[in-house]
Amino acid sequence: MKNNPFFIILPVVLLVAVHCCHAQGAADKCPINFPVITFDPVNVTLTAASKTRLKSIATSIKKQPGTLLFVNTLGLSTKSGQNNCNRKLMLVKTYLSEVEGIRMNRIIVNCEFTDSVALTNEVSFTCEQE
Repeated sequence: MKNNPFFIILPVVLLVAVHCCHAQGAADKCPINFPVITFDPVNVTLTAASKTRLKSIATSIKKQPGTLLFVNTLGLSTKSGQNNCNRKLMLVKTYLSEVEGIRMNRIIVNCEFTDSVALTNEVSFTCEQE
């Protein structure tokens, strides 16, 4: 397992998915475990399951008016990987805003780049008080 290049990176990604709300007084307000959204590597669209998860996240965030939602994903460090990463983030942000009614300024997107294609299909969520 130590020779596996994903061994070091994967735990970091999983921790991002469950990390939430360590701002003072926010630990009891933000959801502790947001579901992760998984995209098909070729067809970047929101599935019915993804929309259900996003609805759940939006419901939690709406109950916390002073909460920012951070949307995080990894993209390949190529031009097409960057485009794919940005497309996933904008799909999620637009859906949360236009369908679920979360203000755009409460949704912060972040795309980090990697050379590992295996890590680029998930979008994770964290939150913190404004």
